[in-house]
Amino acid sequence: MVYRSSSLCPGIKQFYSTILYYTFWTVGTYSFINFWNDKWCSTTSLAHIAGLSKDINIPDTVYQFWTGRDWNIPLSLQHMPNLFSQIMVRANQDVPNWILDESGRFTLKSARTFFLEPGVSYGWGKFIWSSDIPPSKTLVLWKVFHGRLPTDQHIQNKGLHICSMCTLCEKHEEFIHHLFFECPNVLYI
Repeated sequence: MVYRSSSLCPGIKQFYSTILYYTFWTVGTYSFINFWNDKWCSTTSLAHIAGLSKDINIPDTVYQFWTGRDWNIPLSLQHMPNLFSQIMVRANQDVPNWILDESGRFTLKSARTFFLEPGVSYGWGKFIWSSDIPPSKTLVLWKVFHGRLPTDQHIQNKGLHICSMCTLCEKHEEFIHHLFFECPNVLYI
């Protein structure tokens, strides 16, 4: 898997190798997982198990070794048939699994819990006013941290009485804590 530039969080690039270390794959029917270098059948890559160089760049995908019913195992790995016998191939696409979360999904909450030391106070100003974060995103974060984001609750506090409803889930009142930490649609992201 290769890191692709993101306009939202280019600062995540420094953590990308750590994130990959704690990620393994569930194989789908038309898998594009790299057979040798991605972790999909064990907690380590097949290149490591077979004793191949860490820098090996063999472009084979898992799909090339799956016949639809059985595995076509390379000669270099035939001494480990049990490794492949327990692998279930899903009927849909490949799914990344995050080891550090019970659900197996990568979430910002699980990443934050892993990367930040407990009990340590972080200066949010230095974090959000960074060249890694686009100014438009920084301004939204600044407004959130200072209670200035124009949510329905903020507008009501100014004296304008409106009917409040979250525009994302349409089930709860719209206020900052709900929008960023409680809304089911945001938690899914």
